[in-house]
Amino acid sequence: MEIFIYSLSIPFRILVPALYGVSFVFYLVYFNSGKQYSRQYGYLTVAIAATFHIIYLVGRGLHNRHFPITNTFESFSMLAMSIALIYLLLEKIRHEGKTGLFFIGIAFLFQLFASTFMIDESAHNLLLANPIFGIHTLFTLLGLTALAISAIYGLMYWMLAKEIKAHRFGKIYTNLPPLKSVEDLGRTASLIGLILLGIGILLGHYMASLEFGYFFVLDAKMIVADLAWLAYTIGWIFVVRYRLSGLRMSRIAFWGFVIFFISMIFINIFGDTFHKFS
Repeated sequence: MEIFIYSLSIPFRILVPALYGVSFVFYLVYFNSGKQYSRQYGYLTVAIAATFHIIYLVGRGLHNRHFPITNTFESFSMLAMSIALIYLLLEKIRHEGKTGLFFIGIAFLFQLFASTFMIDESAHNLLLANPIFGIHTLFTLLGLTALAISAIYGLMYWMLAKEIKAHRFGKIYTNLPPLKSVEDLGRTASLIGLILLGIGILLGHYMASLEFGYFFVLDAKMIVADLAWLAYTIGWIFVVRYRLSGLRMSRIAFWGFVIFFISMIFINIFGDTFHKFS
């Protein structure tokens, strides 16, 4: 069974980016023309691509005996899959496809890069062979992807609001969803991100308790993730409770993620963490 799945993963390495590319074209047509059939075909193609993408990564994981995130190319592939899955969920919930070309375009480029240069590599860290750690990493990555998408929607809202204020109504403004739809997409993405990241963090603490005997460990990355999740949650509740304007929410979503992202990069370079895989 393992060999069969891995044999399927080889053609999927070519098929997956091709399907993302086709879906991008459908969403581009929908963005410019508004024809619903383009959106429907685009969504269906992304769903098929994401399904094959999952099979592809599962095949790699089974063959190499580790969670497929040991090198840059596997990481880009995981990011592409995460973007596709989060976007599919957002469009299913909000029924809005005008932003599809942006996110599926990113997924296409990431997977094209990954498929072109992908290599097989043995895991250097035994944690990567642990199924629980793999699930923790997956939920964390999906959560962070959703928060990143929320930040992009925040930036999109910010730019559209400026265009409206300056009375500049270009092609991009005309084709993008209304401000209210962009706000709803960003709010939904942030909620999805908080839930998924929260599950990932809990699984991380559970792994730490198995590894070190303590649920809360003095690990720099875990501390920053805990604080960031708490700050995001408080901010989200504050925005909903006091019904802050979409412009304020967009700034909170964007700058909150930027600060969190920079903090994680700093810790990965200079911090002391057991999350290093080499």
